[in-house]
Amino acid sequence: ETPGEWFDRNYLDMLMEGGFTAKSVRLALPASNSFLRLSKLPAMLGSSSTVSRIIEFEASQAVPYAMHEVEWGYQLLHHEWDETVEETDEDGNTQEVTVTNEEYEALFVAVKNEDVACFTDVIERAGQKLLSVELAALNIFNAAVISQVNEDECTMILEIGGKGELTVISENNKGIHSKDD
Repeated sequence: ETPGEWFDRNYLDMLMEGGFTAKSVRLALPASNSFLRLSKLPAMLGSSSTVSRIIEFEASQAVPYAMHEVEWGYQLLHHEWDETVEETDEDGNTQEVTVTNEEYEALFVAVKNEDVACFTDVIERAGQKLLSVELAALNIFNAAVISQVNEDECTMILEIGGKGELTVISENNKGIHSKDD
């Protein structure tokens, strides 16, 4: 039985048994139903429409399905850090200089349309308004970021579920690394 089939069979019963009266829902999909990829982007100069076109092109290259078969989105990540380097001037004198480095990455998430619809259709049939569709593992990561988990240390966040695991690591605001099974 797929998670969507289980959800379809049990959602209304859970609402009635629990006496829940919520009129709106934020859906967090399991990582096992999604494709997640972190891609480094070229130096990003120009307008936001240029950035959007670059990201859409990168997504079309990274996502293993035709783009019309998926619901997809991205989060743009900007990383900036200082580095001390030695520079030599014309006279041969060296001095330490602090250089600010920056890079951009896009975190792409794609889910096949039918894998989203099997959950959203049930929620809509229950008469509830769908506020957002997100990925459960990213909710955990975002919660850690919002909670300002110590930014000076390496932080590991584990999502352990019945169908799969996703590990996300963030270190010193230099980026994130993720791996799923």
